[in-house]
Amino acid sequence: FNDDFGEIVKQVPQLKQMSNINDFNKSLFFQDILDNKCKELMSYKSRMSIACFCEEKDNILLWAHYANSSRGICIEYSALDLLQCFQCFLLPVVYQRALPTFPLIEEINKLSSFKMVFEIIATKSEMWSYEKEWRIVSCIEPGENHCIDFPNPTAIYLGCNSSRILENRLFELCVKKRIPLYKLIPDKYSYSFIEEELFIPPKSKGANQQ
Repeated sequence: FNDDFGEIVKQVPQLKQMSNINDFNKSLFFQDILDNKCKELMSYKSRMSIACFCEEKDNILLWAHYANSSRGICIEYSALDLLQCFQCFLLPVVYQRALPTFPLIEEINKLSSFKMVFEIIATKSEMWSYEKEWRIVSCIEPGENHCIDFPNPTAIYLGCNSSRILENRLFELCVKKRIPLYKLIPDKYSYSFIEEELFIPPKSKGANQQ
C-alpha cells in the first residue's frame, strides 16, 4: 500500500509550505502517527492466513499459468462449505490501478487498521483482473499452524494435457472419496472447454427414496 509520507502530507494544505518551526514540528507529529499506524497494519497482516480461488473452473489463462499448461488439476469447493469450515472471511479481489492508501492525514487516528488490512489483502493491479479471484482470509494467532484441513471438494477437473498416470490416481481417489471427476477437453469450435465425465458418484438409496 502507499505509505509515502511525502505524498500523503500533500493532502494537508497547511503542510505544503512549512514556513516555520511549528509547521515542521507538525509534520514530524504526523510522521509519527503514520509510522505507528503502519506498524499496526503490519502486525495485523502478519496474522492473516490467506487461500486464493477463482470464480471459473474453465479459465484458459489460469490453466496455462497455474496448472503447468493444462497438465494439472482444478479443485472445486463450495463457498458455503469453506465459510462454515473456517469461520472466516470470503472476499472478492478488487482490481484497480492505484495502490490502497491512507485517507486524509487528519483522519488516520480514526482509521480502523483491521478494515484497512482487508482492503490491502483484497486489492490487486487491474492487470490481473482476468483471474476473477476470491480470497479466504482467516486470522491466526502467532505460533498457530497456518495449514488448515479443507472440506471435501465438490468436484475435481483434470487438465486436457494431464498424464494417464495422474488421471488413474485421481480416478481411484475420487471413487474412494465419492468426488465427481471431470476432464476439460478443448472445444473444436470455440476457445473454451467441454466437460467430460470420468466419474459421478452413484446416489445413495436414501437420496433415491426421497
